[in-house]
Amino acid sequence: MRDISLPNQSLLKTDGHRLATCWRVARVDGGVVRFTSHPTALTVNNESYEPSDVIRSASDTDDKGESSDQEMTGLVSVQVLEADIRAGRYRGATVLVMTVDWRWCDLAGPMHTITATIDVIEWDLDQWRATLVTISERLRRSHQHRATFTRKCGWKQYGDLDCGKVITTISGTITTVNSQVNFSTNVVAATGFHDYGRFTFTTGNNIGLAFEVKEQVSGVFILQERPPFTVQVNDEFTAEDGCDRLAETCKDKNNFSNFGGFEDIVGTDRLIDVPDSSE
Repeated sequence: MRDISLPNQSLLKTDGHRLATCWRVARVDGGVVRFTSHPTALTVNNESYEPSDVIRSASDTDDKGESSDQEMTGLVSVQVLEADIRAGRYRGATVLVMTVDWRWCDLAGPMHTITATIDVIEWDLDQWRATLVTISERLRRSHQHRATFTRKCGWKQYGDLDCGKVITTISGTITTVNSQVNFSTNVVAATGFHDYGRFTFTTGNNIGLAFEVKEQVSGVFILQERPPFTVQVNDEFTAEDGCDRLAETCKDKNNFSNFGGFEDIVGTDRLIDVPDSSE
């Protein structure tokens, strides 16, 4: 059962229906967007929430009746710009969903809150759609991940506390744009050193955006994803070394003592193998 404060319990006893929803979206780049389902602006916790056409629909609930997955849908507008969606600034954003009494929300605060993160955001023409994942659901998925035993390293991210490897970062400039995912640069590095690493634009149309390196051959970088904005000659960047999560790579990087996989675990081929009848 949901816990509701005493002031809000008294408000629920009134005959009027004065409930509204407020959303506070904290983007990964530090920007904050606030909007409400109410037709006029509301003030909650000393912050202003502007009217919006955002609609929330719960798609799943846990055993306590709390929404574990939700969906937000709205129109591309001055509040949610297409350029910010394309740039990935909403992926991983923290969303605070609040139910309030619109008449007394500035005094009583929210009646109920849910905190989630944006897992996936898509847009089509003038409409966007975001899938939210709550903290409990993310913890459940994290537990499932840790309970998986594979030959590859199971640490969440290369260079994190579990991995313990110090990431090497170099700076460079794009000299030739072979395609919007393939660039020649002035970098001199061993082939494959930056495979699966992070490539971050520090100037140009995509400044601040980061992408995974699919393949690096000497000074040529090929990205896994196409940057949302045009890449040009003289764009500057930083590139980090990467890891394919294999035991041999971890040994080459002198970090095998922190390897998070099980290189000798029996594979499917051995599990289903049968004796050779001719022997």
